[in-house]
Amino acid sequence: MHRETFLDEVLLPRLERPSRYLGTEWNAIHKRPSELQLRLALVFPDLYDLALGNLGLQILYQVVNQLPWAGAERAYAPAADLEALLLSRQEPLFALESGDPLAVFDGIGFTLQSELTSTNILNIIHLAGLPLRTGDRRRGDPLVFAGGPNACNPEPLAPFIDFFVLGDGEEVILEIARLLRDLRGSAREERLGALAEIEGVYVPALVAVTPNEQGVLVAAGGQRPVFRRLLPDLENACYPDRPVVSFTPQVHDRLGLEVLRGCTRGCRFCQAGATTRPVRERSPERVGQLLAAGLENTGYEEASLLSLSTSDHSRVSQLVAGAADIAQPWRASLALPSLRLDSFSMGLADQVSGIRRSGLTFAPEAGTARLRAVINKPLDDARLLDLATEAMERGWNHLKLYFMIGLPTEQDQDVEAIGELCLRLLQRCRAVNRRARLNLGVSTLVPRPWTPFQWAAQVTRAEARRRQSLLGRRIGRKTAIRFGRHDADESWIEGIIGRGDRRVADVIERAWQLGARFDAWSELRQSVLWERALLETGYDPQWSLRAREPGEALPWDHLRPLLSRGWLEQEWERSRSGELSPDCRLDGCLHCGVLQRTPEACAAMLKSRAAPSEALPAQAGRGSRPEGEPAARLVVRLARVGRARFLSHREAMTAWIRALRRARVPLAYSRGFHAHPRVAFSHATPVGEETIDDYGDLVLHEVWEPERLVSALQPWLPRGFFVLGAARIERRETSLMARVAGVVHAVYLPLPAREIQERAQALLARPELVVTRTTRKRTRSRDLRPSLLVLEPALGGEDELGRSPLLALTGGREGLGALLRPRDLLEALGQDPAECRVTRLRTLGLEGERLVGLGELCGLRRLPLPSALRSATPVPVALLVDALPRMHDLPSNGAGDSPLQA
Repeated sequence: MHRETFLDEVLLPRLERPSRYLGTEWNAIHKRPSELQLRLALVFPDLYDLALGNLGLQILYQVVNQLPWAGAERAYAPAADLEALLLSRQEPLFALESGDPLAVFDGIGFTLQSELTSTNILNIIHLAGLPLRTGDRRRGDPLVFAGGPNACNPEPLAPFIDFFVLGDGEEVILEIARLLRDLRGSAREERLGALAEIEGVYVPALVAVTPNEQGVLVAAGGQRPVFRRLLPDLENACYPDRPVVSFTPQVHDRLGLEVLRGCTRGCRFCQAGATTRPVRERSPERVGQLLAAGLENTGYEEASLLSLSTSDHSRVSQLVAGAADIAQPWRASLALPSLRLDSFSMGLADQVSGIRRSGLTFAPEAGTARLRAVINKPLDDARLLDLATEAMERGWNHLKLYFMIGLPTEQDQDVEAIGELCLRLLQRCRAVNRRARLNLGVSTLVPRPWTPFQWAAQVTRAEARRRQSLLGRRIGRKTAIRFGRHDADESWIEGIIGRGDRRVADVIERAWQLGARFDAWSELRQSVLWERALLETGYDPQWSLRAREPGEALPWDHLRPLLSRGWLEQEWERSRSGELSPDCRLDGCLHCGVLQRTPEACAAMLKSRAAPSEALPAQAGRGSRPEGEPAARLVVRLARVGRARFLSHREAMTAWIRALRRARVPLAYSRGFHAHPRVAFSHATPVGEETIDDYGDLVLHEVWEPERLVSALQPWLPRGFFVLGAARIERRETSLMARVAGVVHAVYLPLPAREIQERAQALLARPELVVTRTTRKRTRSRDLRPSLLVLEPALGGEDELGRSPLLALTGGREGLGALLRPRDLLEALGQDPAECRVTRLRTLGLEGERLVGLGELCGLRRLPLPSALRSATPVPVALLVDALPRMHDLPSNGAGDSPLQA
């Protein structure tokens, strides 16, 4: 069986959410493997739902694919259903774009976003058919590499990863690609030795480790340090202006734009701020270009200006105002998720509110001024109270607040102070807005490598839970405060891995063997497996969680994120005395060590000073409707075939709407802050069902001719989507869904034609066909046999798997709810839906006593199927469609000669 056929007909039909694995998303890049000199698989080791929005992977995907001789494809951690299928059928994990096994690629690169994906990485390596440990891999196996935020301490994963990339990836990935191309086919040792010469590349096999005085494995003396790679110029760096647009709803389902990289505020717990210095900015003009291109090329409804602290941009006023002006014509809301109280203004809040006015997010981190001095975050309670009050006065309804527990020197009164501050905030907010709400997010500190807190101890799980309970009791039962807290087990696992040495690799491997997967998902995490893995490997977690002495050798000392160890020790001492450190962008160089390695980047940063807080005028018009009243209503005939059939109705609706937005179709929107486009569909198509006769109902705020809509929309549709015609209808006409009275399906069954005939006749002879359907509100059983009007085999129409088609006409005056669905029909015929294929050939409505094509009822002229659509469906479907023109002659009660008798 051909690989593509296997995926489409065997794997995908059996998955709960097959849209995760299609590879046909808008802006996905497909290259011919035979024309490439290098193939890389870029893997985010978590579910697609969380992973596609990762900006780092999207950037590398575009950087590599800009090379004419190289290709990058994507892969993600398979959900449990796909993993079980792959193992049961002894099939390898595959890349999305080509469907090829990961093992055929030259390199497999992982994004290290969290310690909690460590077992997922091992699982992906295993499902790819590769040995887990680097020393066991063969000459022809791909090199496995990794980079990202958690590469700051790669030692726990060192036995499984051939090489790591430290720092920014835009330039180093090109050097890696060229080297792998030039040394393709050479010995692994030769390739790894050459890679180790690239700045920012760390090859663990070339670095020996020995126990220090405390028994921790650290790099042996005399090792050459590996310095973090730095991208000096963000302005002209490659950035994805055509990011891949997901079908599956994402955790962050929006366009992300990085406006600056790095932070010099010096929060002592923040690994990202410590390891991304110096600050590099994109100009407002460049951000505007990327935003305009991104909205046009994606159809996203929201854009987010990303950084560690967006409001620290030196031209933040111009940046936000320009972005808001670009987003407004697209009816796209704008978000600033990274804001600081000491540089924030309500003017900025009004600028970013866009069309939807949702909540504001602040991160005080600690509840007392003393503890904020320890972490070097000098925020004032009065400032927070005043800003919160002002936000409520301007129409905001809720605030999100981030705090941490487990900070060095923290006492119970510091924890209780978080609750007291929240209660004061709620009281102030409710005084001006009775709908005010607070969302409180509390995490447990994991002292990260290469931060001033790397020497601090991490609190135990029991202590973390005690402090969480203490805070919960202080807040009480305030329904207006939503208290969200990180699971203590989650932080515990993060600390064991993130602060450990190479011995932790055995723990990770054993936890994976026991079944640990998706530890970042609370509903899937099994902490008992980690406890058992620790016990069986003999690793004491206190080796990772304990306090360290400043002079002690650490597992990550041979890796340098450009900061000097001396400066980190100095900051650690200042934190213990509660002494604040300034921001070098405001007060000059602090001699942290970055300047010595990157003088040009630091000099460029110091030329632009962080912008002071400024009160921008409120932009009252930014939430208003940019168009007039509805002016026209159109019905469009749609088709969705091939892999597009594996989308749910909601996923397909989102894909159509984003395509309409990309095509600049002037959709009318509903009223209110959460406005939505006035788009409806005739049918809720279930997952797995193709359709070549679906209908969409569009309300426009401008008059467009149907021909213009069709020609404008088709170029912006994802693979497998087609628009087949359009017609104008009266705005007061009945909804399409209410007019559907019948459907014609072709159902392909893995049975001989004679047996299909016998089963069809037996089903038609049944006096009743009771179907039970369960909704959220009730369970209802109903006899749907009266809706089954025609059930006839079609001769000579076998598909590529030898399945024969059965044509089914269901119809009646009671509409969609009273129709027999294809799944009900298949179950009545004794068939597994996963082994069959269903195509909707015609959607029908009632005209008097007859079933008539819904398109004809709406005045839409039927056109022959385009050749592109015919080639995308099984050949028999095109033949069957040609046999249906007289369907409208069939009386609604099923009497008379059937036109299906071809």
